[in-house]
Amino acid sequence: MVVHRLSSQLLENAEGFQKIARILSKESELRRLAVVLSPVHGIDSLIRTLIAEAVHRDVRDRVRELIEIHLDVMEDLHLNTASLRQSLNELAAQINDLFLGISLTRYCTDRTAELLLDLAIQAAGLILKELLIEHGVSSVSLTDRSLSLIYAKPSRPFPIVDWELTGKAIRDWAAEQQGIVLLGGLLVATPSGQKVNFGRNSGDYIASLIASVLRAPSLTVWMNQDGLPVAPAAYIGNPKRIRQMSYEECMEMAYFGSDFLHPYTLLPLIEPNIPLHIRSIETPDTTATLIESQGSRYLHNITGLTSIEKISILNIEGGGMIGIPGFAARLFAALSQSQINVIMISQASSEHSICLAIREEETGRAVQAIERELEQERQSGQIGPIDILQPCSIVAIIGDGMKGMKGLSGRIFGALGRAGVNVLAIAQGSSERNISFAIAARETVLAIESLYHEFFGDPE
Repeated sequence: MVVHRLSSQLLENAEGFQKIARILSKESELRRLAVVLSPVHGIDSLIRTLIAEAVHRDVRDRVRELIEIHLDVMEDLHLNTASLRQSLNELAAQINDLFLGISLTRYCTDRTAELLLDLAIQAAGLILKELLIEHGVSSVSLTDRSLSLIYAKPSRPFPIVDWELTGKAIRDWAAEQQGIVLLGGLLVATPSGQKVNFGRNSGDYIASLIASVLRAPSLTVWMNQDGLPVAPAAYIGNPKRIRQMSYEECMEMAYFGSDFLHPYTLLPLIEPNIPLHIRSIETPDTTATLIESQGSRYLHNITGLTSIEKISILNIEGGGMIGIPGFAARLFAALSQSQINVIMISQASSEHSICLAIREEETGRAVQAIERELEQERQSGQIGPIDILQPCSIVAIIGDGMKGMKGLSGRIFGALGRAGVNVLAIAQGSSERNISFAIAARETVLAIESLYHEFFGDPE
């Protein structure tokens, strides 16, 4: 069985549905397919908007927009069948009931938000299933929402997979499948059966887990763009594309802000050495970006640039930190107990200060946790007040070929200096695959533009 993942960008309209249906129907002539779905493009953001409104007022008058989008696609595809229309209306009723519950309670649980997104994915699946049948696919099915293929224990930031239970569930399920199987979103559960979620872009990770268990020859992610960009398109109008990269490079980029893949997507593929192909529906016969064990040394050995926005920098200083064993352990234990994820760390060799980068929304909890833990040191004057800098961003330069590259740091910070960007903190791992630095948020665009022109030249 071959595993495919459909990104939501390509399910934008009837044309996108038609293109992916032609691709899948052709592929299904040769092999069985497991296809992990996404919602119609824009639906996930519309759901988040409606949830935010529903906690304040009844939004059922706007909920119809969700289903009207799907009905318009259905009609554009000339799939105006009574059964499909009825199925979509049944989903609309369930969505309506969930939003009524949010309006009445003035609260939306994570579980409710996940159910809403899964219903939207089911709606896209119903349309695609009907279209594949029209394309002549003899065996196509849409999985039941009660199906659990992946078992995991709740944890932060993402649940931890139980490989033994997951492996058995996927293999048993795959043995019974024929033709094309369309998979929704709520496929992850605890061993006791409670549904859990892997977060944003969870379908990427689910697809890679299925491919890993089945030892698939490859995993294909379909997009509507010609490969992964070397820099965020929001900052660089038409960035060049990455044609080949390693698992590690891709994980670094996914973790440091690039939203094209779930950060854990590559992990299940490494041990069985399963390549990940990013393909465009415009050029389906070629691989736009290949991700495998060995990367490709790109221009100047830099693979890509990425950034994380809405960051706070916490600076902790004081002579009481110097030479004190266990000080850092206390600091990070306090943050861990408060469920604070530290994104970047920078410490001077004098041990006089520690600089931490965290998500902006976690600033208050982080400061409280640190102040509680270091209360004695603060009262005695060994530690000064926590200095908070916000809003900030972290920019990362990533590439396997950076290791041992003389003069690289000089070029990076020379370009930033010429652009007038002030660097607040710097971090680099011993692998030399990632150089990260924190800057004021207002300078993010300037920083990325200056680095792009330094290492990649003009946009395409």
